Amino acid sequence: MWYKYKNAGVPNVYNVFCCVVVNGVRLGQHCRAVEECAERIIEDYKREVEKLKEPPPDVAEELLREWPELGAFGVEWVKKWAILKERLVEVARTLRRYP
Repeated sequence: MWYKYKNAGVPNVYNVFCCVVVNGVRLGQHCRAVEECAERIIEDYKREVEKLKEPPPDVAEELLREWPELGAFGVEWVKKWAILKERLVEVARTLRRYP
């Protein structure tokens, strides 16, 4: 982690630009104090860890909830083709337009 102080445009007032490097990618943010940067980074890390704990959303179930027309193809078919979500939505729109 490294810090860089930048003048905020007001005399004797500086913003802190802190940066963490993860796998060669700089993740930076502007803060008013170094402590604030550390707190934000810890909060962001905790939020990301919580996302990892949640089970991934089932795309097929979500599609079937939003577009019941896709049920005509069967749940297994929708699960198999869920990676092409945008195309399935186009198919469902067409089925909704022309029943």
